[in-house]
Amino acid sequence: EVIFRPFNQNQQENTTTTPSSDHQSSNYCESSLVNGIAILLALIETRRSQMHESATMLNFAQSFMSAATPGSLSAADASNALSSEELDKQTAVLNAIVGSIVQRIPDFTAILENPPNRTVIRTTAGGVLDPPLGISRLEIARLVAALLSTNNVELYEKLKECNTVDIL
Repeated sequence: EVIFRPFNQNQQENTTTTPSSDHQSSNYCESSLVNGIAILLALIETRRSQMHESATMLNFAQSFMSAATPGSLSAADASNALSSEELDKQTAVLNAIVGSIVQRIPDFTAILENPPNRTVIRTTAGGVLDPPLGISRLEIARLVAALLSTNNVELYEKLKECNTVDIL
């Protein structure tokens, strides 16, 4: 039996660079960061939605079976629900994904503090946005929001340690 293990530590150390090191060396590509975050968001959302739907279906099936009353649970609905073992595997995968992202929170925070150069934007109220939000910081904010919904204590501690939420 093979369990999906995203981000093997040995591979990660050999094949990736941190966003902040790219940013500081001027080789930082904003589109790479944005697209990388889009992939992370897809991984998180896919796992969370599968787990939520399956847990809901499993709870409904259990309550249906215990009530022993006629209901609307079809065989197709019951087969779509993940077993508790599969649900545990999905939870483990989600925790592994979040755990690997937690290690990069300081890098994301550094990008929030030192965003890519953007031209100053004048607002209709006569003020200026310097620096404007930009796509990098917006995507990091979306990633933090998705991560917060995973209820991971290690993540909360790292966000607090790096002061990420206050910077957002």
